[in-house]
Amino acid sequence: MDMDLFSTLLSGVSLALLAAGVSFFIIVRALVDLSNQMASLGTRFHQVKTRLEKQLADIPPLKKSIREMQEEIVPIKNNLQMIQSYYTALMDIEREIAKAEQAEEIQMRSRKSH
Repeated sequence: MDMDLFSTLLSGVSLALLAAGVSFFIIVRALVDLSNQMASLGTRFHQVKTRLEKQLADIPPLKKSIREMQEEIVPIKNNLQMIQSYYTALMDIEREIAKAEQAEEIQMRSRKSH
C-alpha cells in the first residue's frame, strides 16, 4: 500500500497538478505584490509627472533668456574681433619698429667701427 501511495504521488498527473499548483501560487503572489506596489507607484508617477510639467513650463522663459543673452553677445563679439584686429596690427607695427631700431643700431655700430 505504501508503494501504491508513493507511485500515485509520483505519477505524471500528480506531478503535473503539483507543477500547476506551484505556478498558480507564483502567479497569485506576483499579482498580490503588484497590487501592493500600485499605490506607491501611482503616487510616485504623480510626483514625477508634476515635476516634468513644471520643468516643461520653465523651458520657454529660459529659451527667451538665452536668445536675449545671445543678442547681447553679438555686439560684444564684434567689438572683440575689432580689438583683436587692432591688437594684431599694433603688434605688427611694434615688430616693424623693433626691426627698424635694430637695423639702425647695427648701422650706427658699423659706422663707429669704420
